[in-house]
Amino acid sequence: LGPQEAIRFWDGERWTEVRVGLVEVSEGNPHAVEDDAVPAFDAAVRLGREGRLEDAARAWAELARLHPRNPVPRCNLAVTEKLLGRRESARENLRRALEIAPDYLHARVGLASLLYEDGE
Repeated sequence: LGPQEAIRFWDGERWTEVRVGLVEVSEGNPHAVEDDAVPAFDAAVRLGREGRLEDAARAWAELARLHPRNPVPRCNLAVTEKLLGRRESARENLRRALEIAPDYLHARVGLASLLYEDGE
């Protein structure tokens, strides 16, 4: 999800659009990346931005394996899988990210978006 992508939620009475306006990582963030992992995370992001989605998916999958208690690689893998048209894999990775961190907003919104788009 990016700042230009709106998510619609039903609040029981009406539809509401929500957009992520700002993402901030601050000191003490429980999902922050360890310093030694930053280059690998940056490389995975770069692969995605370059459109090398298969390579990015492999990089995120490896980071998820290496950092099993961090939901960020799973969530980013899900975004990449969605872009590749692998919606079921994206859902599974978002669910796994939420098992790690039930309050992780990006995973919650990403899963809600997929479910909504698929009519569920």
